[in-house]
Amino acid sequence: MTRPGRPGTSGIVLVVLLLAVLASPVLAQETPAPPPSPEPTPKPTEEATTSPAQEATPSPTPEATASPSPTAPTTVEQPASSQQLAQQDRRRPPRPRRRNPARRGFRAERRGDRSQVQLKRSCAPFSHTQTYLTWGPAWAYGAPVTVDYSAERCTKPRGTLVEVITAGSATVYQGTTMDGAAIDRRPFRLTGRWDRPANAAGWPLSLWGCGVKLAQYRWEIPGVYTFEIGARWGVWSLTVSTEILGPQSQARDFHWSYDAC
Repeated sequence: MTRPGRPGTSGIVLVVLLLAVLASPVLAQETPAPPPSPEPTPKPTEEATTSPAQEATPSPTPEATASPSPTAPTTVEQPASSQQLAQQDRRRPPRPRRRNPARRGFRAERRGDRSQVQLKRSCAPFSHTQTYLTWGPAWAYGAPVTVDYSAERCTKPRGTLVEVITAGSATVYQGTTMDGAAIDRRPFRLTGRWDRPANAAGWPLSLWGCGVKLAQYRWEIPGVYTFEIGARWGVWSLTVSTEILGPQSQARDFHWSYDAC
């Protein structure tokens, strides 16, 4: 049989015991800390669309995604191409201009005579006599000979150039005179051109002059000998060729050049 107590005393005792249990330090240390909030995982669609290069690139930090500062924008310098580098390396100071000494002499001689020859189309008789002792037809005939040239010369201008065409005959005499009978008679031809000639006829040629810019002439007795002469900016060249006509004749080629400037 229980003894009746004061009403409400048992309830007060239970409340005091509960407060003592909650205030105990041992129980407070054993209370586990709340777990950290889970990180959001990417969606399956995002993992499928991410490339390996994007996976290797670190994600931007909050500082990198912040609004840009008002400083000047940075520019990325592109490396110079190989062609630009080659142009920079090849830049050299200009070299002094070198003039051809023959042209300098040519201009100096041409300044002395600035008179312009009036070139006209014309034709006129042509005659010339020459004795060959040890060259040209003398090689072909095997002895000294004298040649009498008779022809018609025609001149045709072309701008500053004059063309000369001469056609006729060559009568050959043995020795140094035209006494006695001729030993041979052959065709003769003279052709040539001369730029800015010293005479309107284009003949005779101003041999071995520095002021001759361009000249080319061919004097020929077919089957006997050929005489070719030319000049360019005062530099002359000469070629003589002969044929064999008899047992004492000789076939020869002779070349010679001369700088008149």
